[in-house]
Amino acid sequence: MIESASNPLFKRIKALQTKKARERESVFVIEGKSFVDDMPEDARVKRYVVSDSFARTHDVSMYEKRAETTIISDGLFKKAADSVTPQGILAICEQPDATLDEAVKRDRLSLLCECVSDPGNLGALIRVAAAVGCGVAILAGECADLYNPKTVRAAAGAILRIPTIRVADV
Repeated sequence: MIESASNPLFKRIKALQTKKARERESVFVIEGKSFVDDMPEDARVKRYVVSDSFARTHDVSMYEKRAETTIISDGLFKKAADSVTPQGILAICEQPDATLDEAVKRDRLSLLCECVSDPGNLGALIRVAAAVGCGVAILAGECADLYNPKTVRAAAGAILRIPTIRVADV
């Protein structure tokens, strides 16, 4: 169990709250038991991080089968998590990669977002797009960071269910 704020893994998790670190590693963080448990099977999870109290009250073996799972102290988890009331589990996932050509071949409804600057609004739009069966979400112009923790929370796991492509302009 990790108990020190000077631990390299803790520092890495904390750094992933920044866009620069997420882009450098091509990963993002999903927080919360329901979001983590609802991830599609093909989501590429690099690591699960759980708080000590979560590990004591939940069976973490299913997470351990899928990816490396690390337990950290409750205090460190609270510092590492972006949410105000963390649920004790997060997953570090690879950012899905899709090209526009692949995505539009799905021959389904598409969502086009242009200059959506609020992360919560962007996440909500992606969540709705996935719910109505869109084949792709296209982000054009100066859209919010797709992997911002607020966007990820508002998307409620839909970021892993619908390919999302960023283009310079419409």
